[in-house]
Amino acid sequence: MKSIDLDSSCYPVWLQEQILGTEVGVEARFVAGTLVGRTYSHILRTAGQFRPSTARKYLNPPFLEFEGDLKRLGKSALLTGFAKVTFIEGHRNGLHYLIDADLRPNVWHQYGSVLGVDWSANITDASTKTLIRQKDLPVNGFLIFAYPRELLDALRFRKSTGCF
Repeated sequence: MKSIDLDSSCYPVWLQEQILGTEVGVEARFVAGTLVGRTYSHILRTAGQFRPSTARKYLNPPFLEFEGDLKRLGKSALLTGFAKVTFIEGHRNGLHYLIDADLRPNVWHQYGSVLGVDWSANITDASTKTLIRQKDLPVNGFLIFAYPRELLDALRFRKSTGCF
C-alpha cells in the first residue's frame, strides 16, 4: 500500500475501498431497536444512475451475516419503523458490505406479503420480537418489476423494460 502525505488543507478526507459485487436491497422493519422483518433482493435495474430501482430479483441470501449488521444498526440507533438498506454482495467472498440505510419505507415494502413477510401482522402484533424473513424462494429467484415505475421509465427514456 502506498503512503500519501496530506497537509491540513486537504481535510476532511474520505477514503473508501472499492468492493466489486452485486447491489443488494434489503427492506427491513425495526421495533425499539430490534430487527423484526426483512426481505432480500438483487437490484437489477434502476431509473438512471443514483435513481430508484425498477426491477429486482428476490433470492435466498447466500449468507445471513448481513443480519448482524442490521441488528447492530437497529440497536445502536434504537430504530423503529421501516428502512431500505443497501449492501454490496462481494464477488470474491459473497459477504455483504453495508453502504446505505434510508430510514423510510419504499415501493418494495409493498411486495412483502407476496414474499411471506406480512408487514400488517408484523405491525399489529405489538409483542413481535421474532425476526420474520421472506419465505424460501426458487433457486432462480423471483422477479418483480415495480409498477408503474418500470413502465414510466421505459416510456420516458424509450427503452425496453423486459417486463412486457
